[in-house]
Amino acid sequence: MAKNLNLAVETFEAGSDLSAAQFQAVAYAADGQVDLAGAAAVQVVGILQDNAGSAAGLAVQVGPALAGGVTKWKAGAAVANGAFVTTDSTGRCVLAGTTGNAIWGIAQSAAGAANEIISVKFGYLGLAL
Repeated sequence: MAKNLNLAVETFEAGSDLSAAQFQAVAYAADGQVDLAGAAAVQVVGILQDNAGSAAGLAVQVGPALAGGVTKWKAGAAVANGAFVTTDSTGRCVLAGTTGNAIWGIAQSAAGAANEIISVKFGYLGLAL
């Protein structure tokens, strides 16, 4: 069972419809709002914690990357417990195996397939080698 633990939460302004993006990674857009994180090399702001409304400009709750803690994160593929993880092109959690990908955490539970919710010890850990 996935969990959140000692996770700080900050409020940001949604830059797009994030209503289907709970427990997915978000990143800053050029206008300072947050949108889904789009690639493994992007600077992740955090993991969306609430079911945001369907309009841009609404307040959303995000577990920030630099605050640490354990967060729930929607998997984009199978993920092993203990694996280093990053974000895919839709903000979901995937293995950080490719050299140069940012490592955004360590899986604390496993996903057998995409769209399962897992626990991740969350925070920036460097680049995959």
